[in-house]
Amino acid sequence: MGGAIPFAVGLALAKPARNVMVLTGDGSLLMSLGALVTVIGAKCTNLTIVLLDNQIYDVTGGQKTVASNLAVDYEEMARSIGYPSVGTYQASQEWKAAAAQALQATGPRFIWLRVEPALRADMGTVQEPIADQMARVGALLHDD
Repeated sequence: MGGAIPFAVGLALAKPARNVMVLTGDGSLLMSLGALVTVIGAKCTNLTIVLLDNQIYDVTGGQKTVASNLAVDYEEMARSIGYPSVGTYQASQEWKAAAAQALQATGPRFIWLRVEPALRADMGTVQEPIADQMARVGALLHDD
């Protein structure tokens, strides 16, 4: 938890000609808020962060995040750090209508999607060994 954005920063810096998109949950982001500052400091203009905010820690059993009872404003947080492109979407139709334009905006981009928690039946553990996952990512990065 909390490693997706730092991993994406590394990819964005290593492959500046590629657009990099990272999906992260609100629980994971809360564990690594400093990563948002790192993106701006590293000038990762080719990076898009998509925050899927369901107000729970999905991967540890669905407990509410500490922010679920607070007025945490991720949009204002991203703006105050210096993200030039920030958007908040609370309905899938709203996001679908704005997605193309939002993804073309000046980067780095921060997109906050408020979503419903996943159904327990849909939550599964990745079965592929991490070494195989990393080999697949490495092969994709060498397709330039």
